[in-house]
Amino acid sequence: MDIQSIEELFKLVRPSLLVKSEELKRKGYNYINEKDIFNYLVENNWKNAKKLELYQIVSDILNADEVLIDGYLKKQIGIKNRNIYFE
Repeated sequence: MDIQSIEELFKLVRPSLLVKSEELKRKGYNYINEKDIFNYLVENNWKNAKKLELYQIVSDILNADEVLIDGYLKKQIGIKNRNIYFE
């Protein structure tokens, strides 16, 4: 499969990303969306990968660890703790 751009890859695997996003919502991660999952995998799993097959990409999406995605997202938005501080 010859994918020409990251946008093309996103569109191709979006159904898998939506499935993973729904799974994460059922586990209480309501703030993680398909773009967050995709960005996490691009930066952490696929950045230096060569000749990934579609089945490997879909497998990575469906088996991505929600704790690692959550940590990545918190790091990206600069939040370490999501508690409210009243002081």
